[in-house]
Amino acid sequence: MNKNANSIFIITIGSVVLLTLLFCVSIVRKSNEQSHSFLENIIPSIKKTENKNTSDTEQAQTKAEPVASVSGKLTLDKPNFSAEQKELANIFYKNSVFIGDSITAGYETHASGADSPEFLENITFLDAVSYTILDATYYDGGAVDPIYLGKATPALEALNEISPKRVFIDLGLNELTAFSPQTVANRYRVLINNIKLVCPDTEIYIISNTYMVKDSEKDSFNNEKVAQFNSIMNAGATDYTFLNLADELSVDGISLAKEYSSDGYVHFNSYGYNIWDRFFVGTAVKFYDSEKEDRLTLTTEHRAKKELSELPFDEVSAEDM
Repeated sequence: MNKNANSIFIITIGSVVLLTLLFCVSIVRKSNEQSHSFLENIIPSIKKTENKNTSDTEQAQTKAEPVASVSGKLTLDKPNFSAEQKELANIFYKNSVFIGDSITAGYETHASGADSPEFLENITFLDAVSYTILDATYYDGGAVDPIYLGKATPALEALNEISPKRVFIDLGLNELTAFSPQTVANRYRVLINNIKLVCPDTEIYIISNTYMVKDSEKDSFNNEKVAQFNSIMNAGATDYTFLNLADELSVDGISLAKEYSSDGYVHFNSYGYNIWDRFFVGTAVKFYDSEKEDRLTLTTEHRAKKELSELPFDEVSAEDM
């Protein structure tokens, strides 16, 4: 092959290679342009989807329906009572006593609030932290006594002085931590009998033990145990009225709504005690009897006081100690 032929061959090969490279670059550029166009279209869609999901989540958080409870809907609203409900509650709870432990003590604090319902002013509270049924059972008092008229006073002594129309008792939760529901119920029976001896004309109301927040349950103290105790007390309600407050504060019928708890355990915050207000106003409306109110006023104000030392108090059996 001569020199001219070699030159022509090299030029031809070079042209083919150059054209091939130009074609490849064109293909890559077109592919990149298509990819870029695709990303430009899809990225706004992704952003819109992310924004929409965020917006939906925020909406779900702000517009979530209240958790259903056995008594209706979970509510954090302060109850609004009618004039008639307020009047009935004021009459019904006139000269009433609430006996209880730290949970009732919390309600006493709630009752002292400036915006608390007026009927609570008619109630005398006999409560103490760690108060038990045994503490309240004897006229000479227990390891702990409530404060009445500025001094620690056995509950039965205070009841003898007050001669209340009605007494509402919320005890037993402290003892359920260590004893069986039946044992605690047996202790309650002795207390009820002794209250009837001191105040034979007084109506007795037993408030159900309220549940604990589900995640706080223990092997020895749990909501099933509380429910068993409440069932026993409800079944034995022949000479007292059983008030099922526990279900009003539950989201599932067997635990305390955490939104109503101050400590994630058994105690209540202001939202929880608002439910107490609503419950006890409802109790007044349910049990109010105008003739009975007049009769109770007459008997409690005019009956003769008894001397506590002369009363034959029942004894608690050894297995209930």
